[in-house]
Amino acid sequence: MNKKIFLLFTLGFSLLSAMEHPSSDYERLNRTLLSRASSSITEPMAIYELIGEGADVNTINENGDTPLLCALKSKNFDVAHILIHYHHTNIYHANQQGETALMFAIKHRQHELINELLNRYQSKDEKESLINVEDQKRKTPLIYAIENGLYNTVHQLINEGANITELPEVEGENGDKNTPLQTALLNDQYEIARLLINRGANLNVIFEEDATPLMLAISAKKPDLVRLMIEHGAPINDVNGPNSFTPLQLATEEVSLEIVQILIENGANTHVFWDVLGQDLTLLGIAAGGTLVESRTFFPREEFYLDFLETEAERLELMRWLIDEQGIAIDEGEQTALQCAAYMGLQNIVQFLLSRGANTTGVLASAVHPDNRYIVKYLLENGFIDHQNENGADALMNAALRNCPDIIKLLLEHGATFIETKEEGNLTAPALVAAITNVKIEALHEFIIFIKKALEANIQAGNEEECRRIDTLLHNCLTHVRVGFSLFFWRELDKVPNIIDEFNLLRYLCNHWPLPQFQKALDLFPITFQSENPDFRLPNSHRTEIVRHFIKTLRK
Repeated sequence: MNKKIFLLFTLGFSLLSAMEHPSSDYERLNRTLLSRASSSITEPMAIYELIGEGADVNTINENGDTPLLCALKSKNFDVAHILIHYHHTNIYHANQQGETALMFAIKHRQHELINELLNRYQSKDEKESLINVEDQKRKTPLIYAIENGLYNTVHQLINEGANITELPEVEGENGDKNTPLQTALLNDQYEIARLLINRGANLNVIFEEDATPLMLAISAKKPDLVRLMIEHGAPINDVNGPNSFTPLQLATEEVSLEIVQILIENGANTHVFWDVLGQDLTLLGIAAGGTLVESRTFFPREEFYLDFLETEAERLELMRWLIDEQGIAIDEGEQTALQCAAYMGLQNIVQFLLSRGANTTGVLASAVHPDNRYIVKYLLENGFIDHQNENGADALMNAALRNCPDIIKLLLEHGATFIETKEEGNLTAPALVAAITNVKIEALHEFIIFIKKALEANIQAGNEEECRRIDTLLHNCLTHVRVGFSLFFWRELDKVPNIIDEFNLLRYLCNHWPLPQFQKALDLFPITFQSENPDFRLPNSHRTEIVRHFIKTLRK
């Protein structure tokens, strides 16, 4: 028998059959209908028979699902097709989660069922209930169509009256509130985004974290979409987003030369500054990685930095265009582009900016980072030494504070100033004091090695005055050692093989000639103090080494 004829037959007798069945049989039929509709293997004929026997086509289960919703959930689309065409079926019903048949049909990408559902409404109210209804997540059929990339369905829903301008924001997976346009942008559905823009989507809406549609398009690096938004009136100089960027600053941060050019062509302000750690960055500073300075400081070897290094060529091209074509000043901003590039390890950009006459103030101090030895070496070989930055810190001080022993060694080898004389005549070593008071153990050890070598050279040369000078410095620093480790004894102290002893022993080395007790001990106990004596042991191996050095010196 033809299915349509059979369906008409069942329509005529279903209500009568329901009235003839006892209540228990009626409930059994409804449960059976729900069960069969929920099965992915149910034959459509079984549904015809149950309806013919009087089962309620709109009965619901404990979740509020009708047989139609059960069939769609179980992907039994043949059964869903039958139920949609049964005119007693309520296609507008929403379950406890607010989900409707149209939503399920869209989520399962069932274009035929979508068309059948959209052809069922007969009034304006029915259409509104079908198209602009929201579930508990505040998502509409339009949102689901966008998420699933159904361009034709989105177009169809908009033509049917889906609201794209006044829809309440819907909750995304991360808890953010997303409009239809934002949903399209976040799901990389750029053709749908174009459709929404051309049909009047609001481009002035502010999303979570103050992002705008234009900023999302910039972050996605879609120049044609950026141009379309500008043509439809998207503001290009407003400050928005989590970093309080203008669109041009964001495009620079994203290293998108084409989008930067589009924005500037359309009137974007190039004389804008972005505040980072209290220091204004220009567009060039942003292009040189200035916004990532803090991230590199605290997360020096994270994957983001490796990705950042891969963009150096694009950053250089962008900076060259900004300087040559737009006349952006190289040295503007409290933190210059050269300082940013030096700290971020961009040697090619450092060389480029130096070749363009960039101000070199503080560049060596800015370059100091545990992984920047090659940048520091390049700058030292080009004559940059002891240049202070705008805060008065020099490279050696920064190397101490950032615990960079390799760079300390490199700087000292190139003649960086280590010992300074204060106005009152007292000697000081600011970088050494900084390493002590901030408990930078590796840096401190590098300074001790340097002092030891300097002392040995001066002893060998018989330079008593220089040894006394260093002794005075060590005496002054011992106070900082004791205070520093009493305040921060819990920080890395297990790595210190007794720093105070090392300072005292270095002081003994400074003054070996006025230590007659060693001479007396040597005269009285020559065997005990022979360096070859296996019983000659002191608690600290470093102390043993230095005392033997004293003995050797006294024997001479």
